[in-house]
Order: sequence, then C-alpha cells, then structure tokens
Amino acid sequence: MLVSTGAHAGEHSGDREGSRAAFRRGVSAVTAGSFEEARTAFRRAYELFPHPSILFNLGLAEAKLGAWVDAEAHLTQFLREDTGSTSAERATAAAELAHAEQKLGWLLCATRPGQSCRVNGIAAPLTEQRVAIGRHEVEFLHDGKRVPVVAFVDAQQHRRVDLPMPMAIQAPRSTATIGVGFVVVGGLALGAATATGLKTLALSEAYRDRTGPQYQDAGVRSQGISYRTATDVLLVSGLVAAGIGVVFLIPRSPPPRSTALRFLPGGFHVQF
Repeated sequence: MLVSTGAHAGEHSGDREGSRAAFRRGVSAVTAGSFEEARTAFRRAYELFPHPSILFNLGLAEAKLGAWVDAEAHLTQFLREDTGSTSAERATAAAELAHAEQKLGWLLCATRPGQSCRVNGIAAPLTEQRVAIGRHEVEFLHDGKRVPVVAFVDAQQHRRVDLPMPMAIQAPRSTATIGVGFVVVGGLALGAATATGLKTLALSEAYRDRTGPQYQDAGVRSQGISYRTATDVLLVSGLVAAGIGVVFLIPRSPPPRSTALRFLPGGFHVQF
C-alpha cells in the first residue's frame, strides 16, 4: 500500500498543524496494519485541514477495510482535485478506484406517496445510491407497517426495489373485507329464507284448509313446493356464507416472514 507522506500544500482554511499531527498518526497506523485506526486519523486530518492529498490515504485505508463506497468517493475526489501528487500516487489511486468500482452497484429504493424506505438501517435517498455488491436489507414503511425485503445487487448493476403496496399491509384489510362481505351475503340469504319460509307455511295452511277457497288447489301446491325449495336453498347458502365470513374474520397472528427479491438479468424473482 503506497502512502503519501508529503506535506499539505495549497490555500485551505483550518488547523494545519492539527491536521498534520492526525495525518502522521494515520501513516503510523498504516505501517502497523491498523487500517481502521488509520481511516479515523486521515478523516480527522481532512476535517481539520481539507486538502485533497489527504483523500489519497483515506481512500486507500477505506479500500483495505472493504468500505468500497467511501473509497470510490474519496479516490475520485482526489484524482479530480489534487494537482500536486506524483504519477505513482495517481496510478495507485486509479488502480484502487477501478478495483473499488468492481465491488459496487446501484440500488434504487422506489417508494410511493406515504411510503418511506431504509437500506441497511439507513434512510434511503429518493435517487439511486451506490452500494456494495451482495445482500442488502431493505425495509419499506407504510402507514406504520414495516415490510422487509432482501435485495441482491451485482457488480455495476442498477437494481430497483419497488413495492407498490406491501402484501403484509394488504392482507389483513383484504381478509377483513372479504369476511364482512360473506357475512352480509349470508345475512341477506337467511333473511330471504325466513320470508320464503313464512310464505311456504301460509300456502301450506291454505292448501289444507277445508273451508278455504284454495283447499287442495294444484296451483297453491305448486307454489308451496317452489317456495319450500327456495327456502332450503337460501337457508343453506346463508349458513355457508356466514360461516365462511366468520372464518375470514378470525384474527390470525402468523410468524413474520421476509420477502426475498432475487434480481435476475431479465427482471426479479420474489421468494417467500
């Protein structure tokens, strides 16, 4: 790992001496193989005195740690802004930058009004963000409900995670709506069965009344049979519909499930 130990040049405001002290701590940490400590020291050096030459060392330390997003950003900024580096330093930065780019892809967490999204526990921007290749935990938030999604990103690929209406949010409402619908239909059918049943009884009484004008009347008998059949059908249908509605309305507490989106060249595949 090539480390620049040159002095910071140029016109920048800040604590130059404090930055140099932090920079030297970073160089010592690199020599000792403590890249996390080096990263912290170089970052502090840049905060105190933001000279682009510091970004060379910061980017290399981040590359050693596998912090590819930050390494790419800092090495790109170094190559763009620093004019006093050596050809060897620029060649090293360019090589490390190319290596970092092969470890990265893009991820777009698409949301609709009322939704928000977090990627790996951090609020996602509305635009594409640079991410390391591999698995990422995406979480949609809508109406107080959280819907987890696992997204896989390949090198240099643009991936979009779009959950228009999470199934975990839709399911309880849809189930309740279906249940209420069945109960209402069942109630109407039972009400109709009651009415036709009463009509059947009235026709039966008229058919058997020896003193009445409809005694043993064939038309009355035919109507009675039709009403009785309708009563039976409505009664059974009402009971079945009401029973189905009750089943849909019974509260359920299924174990949480995570939806996995595996992106493929032709699109994406959802696994449950």
